[in-house]
Amino acid sequence: AISLIKAALAKNPEEQQRGAPYIIDNWHQDWKPILGPYRKFVESCACFRVEQGANSANYTIHVVEGADDGPRPFWIANLNKAWQAYSLLKKEKASVEEFLAEAKVRAPSGVHASNAHTIDTAFFWPHQSRERRKTVPGRSREERGLQNDGSVARTALESRRCPS
Repeated sequence: AISLIKAALAKNPEEQQRGAPYIIDNWHQDWKPILGPYRKFVESCACFRVEQGANSANYTIHVVEGADDGPRPFWIANLNKAWQAYSLLKKEKASVEEFLAEAKVRAPSGVHASNAHTIDTAFFWPHQSRERRKTVPGRSREERGLQNDGSVARTALESRRCPS
């Protein structure tokens, strides 16, 4: 699919001049059952860049020179979505400086460029944070009142009851 999209964009660069994306013929029949929705697939590929148009249906696809054909890291894909949502709301007033300033405000205190990978990704990838919470070191299952089968121990339930 990637090679088909790249070849079509190289062969017909004027195809997207009206603001609508180039979509492979029969994507919905041949490729969507395997790769998912077209835009999500293209956004997930490191070798493509999606430029947003006037509304969510208008966008164009561009080849990123020198990029691998592999997947784009999730945080970059979600950062792109955040920027697109911001720029759609702000229209002509969209500012990279304002966007970055808000991102810096949302980052936990004490995060510097050298350890930026420790930022909690709940804003950009919420399900990763839920998974991370499950594996955070701390109290053991028994200390939290959990049994091996996942049920809550009776003592934990009793400790949460309101006094009568």
